[in-house]
Parts: sequence; C-alpha cells; structure tokens
Amino acid sequence: MNEITKGAAVAKASVGSRGFEEAGEEDLVQPRIKLAQGMSPVVKDGDVELGNVYNSITQEAYGSNVILQPIFFFKSRIKWLPRTDDQDIDCRATDAKVGDKYGTCLECDFRLWGEDKGERLPPPCTEIYNFLAMVRDNPKDHMNRQLVVISYMKTTFSEGRHLLSKMRYSSGDMFSKKYKISSRTTKNKLGEFYIYSSDAGIAVNEDEYKEAVEAYKNWFDIRFHMEVDMDREEDTLTKEDTLTKEDTAETNPQESAVKEEDFVEFK
Repeated sequence: MNEITKGAAVAKASVGSRGFEEAGEEDLVQPRIKLAQGMSPVVKDGDVELGNVYNSITQEAYGSNVILQPIFFFKSRIKWLPRTDDQDIDCRATDAKVGDKYGTCLECDFRLWGEDKGERLPPPCTEIYNFLAMVRDNPKDHMNRQLVVISYMKTTFSEGRHLLSKMRYSSGDMFSKKYKISSRTTKNKLGEFYIYSSDAGIAVNEDEYKEAVEAYKNWFDIRFHMEVDMDREEDTLTKEDTLTKEDTAETNPQESAVKEEDFVEFK
C-alpha cells in the first residue's frame, strides 16, 4: 500500500486511516520545520530545547539537526500586519507572484526597500524560499517520511540560497540527495539567536528515491495551493539581518553567494 498520498499533509502520510474521509488537502495546514529561539513559546514552556529544530504542528523536536530529502522548491511572500495586530497576515502570495490582497507582487511597493531619516528600512513584504521535504534517518522511526516544509526568510534567507545552489549544481533530481540541516548560533545587537546551516548532502538509496518520485508527482500540482503553517519570526532581528537576494551582497558579502569552488558542472 502506497503511503505517500496527496492528502498526507500532517505527520506521517498514510492511507486508510478512518475518520478522515471528508478531509481534503485544502482542510489541512502543511507543517513547517522551525528553530527553537529564546523567545519561542515551546522553549518557554519547556517542550523543546533551545536551538533544536521541531515540527510546527506536532511541536515534536527532531533534535539539533534534521535530515531532509527535498521534494521541490517554491517561493512565496508574506506581508504581516503590525505586531499589535496579533501577528495576522496582511497579504500572502503563495506563488510569490500574486498576493491575495495587493495583487501582482512585481507592481507592489511593499516589496521595495524604504528609507527614513537616512536609515534604510527593509521591505514590509518578506520573500521566502521554501522546500517541501521528507524527513529521513531520524532515531525516532515515526518521524521518518514526514512531509514538512522548511522555509528560509530574513536571517536565514542567505542560507536558503546556498542550499538551493548546492541542489541545483549537483547531478540529478532535487530529491537525489538528502541533506543534514543543523542549527547554529549567530548574534546581532539584540543578542544571540539560531539560524540554519546545511551540509553538501549524500545520495539517497533506491527506495528513498522512489518514494520521493511518488511524492513529487502527487504534490506538484497543488504546491501553490498549500497553506503552510507560518508565523512571524521572534523579535531577534534588526534591519541588518533582514535580507533579500537583492540586498544580501551589500550587507552580508561573506554569505552573498555559494563560493566558486562549491559549484560543479551541471549535467
């Protein structure tokens, strides 16, 4: 029986579980990999250790790292309301092209950098790099084969570009490799916090590849209709940490692109 199905959004995908007959993919929220920061409720409540990565829906920790087999990449955009508005989303573009409130993203002023009294201000609308991926090689067996999204924005945006470049310039499909995603510490004027890092990846085995192919077929057509579980990053950011690909080279040159020696010929 094939367990990787279109409606399998939360936790381990399965077929034949009773009671979910009327639940479609439009009724589910796609879980996201999150980093446990100092201000995260899961840390304050003692549910997840500081610096661990965890599942946003089940709130179960994977540990200080998680191994993911990426299925596909997609971009999105979110404009948040002011923090006094309970972190509500003002506008969301699930395809990073057309927002549900302000229309075409390329024509929207909210994607542009601003300036106030000589100080450069980040765009109100955040560009996000997302990867739908399958959890692999976790010591807790029930976590393996979970379909999750890992999102790169603001402080992690540059690492998302690095990871995408590693995948693109490796041979084969995106899901030909699996990658260890770890947390590491960095700091800004407000203190220390956690961001992602990733290794070069290793080849998956035949069964893992076949499962990923099936997941890719089932999810590709609905990728822009998925509602990913999103919330605002904790208050650890300053304007210097809020990066987009247009801005990265200027404010963070050491992480602006994958180093030349990291590129391989694409076949």
